[in-house]
Amino acid sequence: DSDSVAELCPWVERFAQKEAHLMTDENQAYLQIGKHFAGHSSVNHSAKEYARGDVHNNTA
Repeated sequence: DSDSVAELCPWVERFAQKEAHLMTDENQAYLQIGKHFAGHSSVNHSAKEYARGDVHNNTA
């Protein structure tokens, strides 16, 4: 939701470069935030998907 975007966006923008490819979980806030970066992939933890090929969110 928009509250999550407002809370998360400043932190992601502070610590990630715009040229980065973000890898996140399925939190809907990341869909909006991811549009501002070079790429964005996600895994679906609620479907018990924790990695798909090179896509995971276990490292920074």
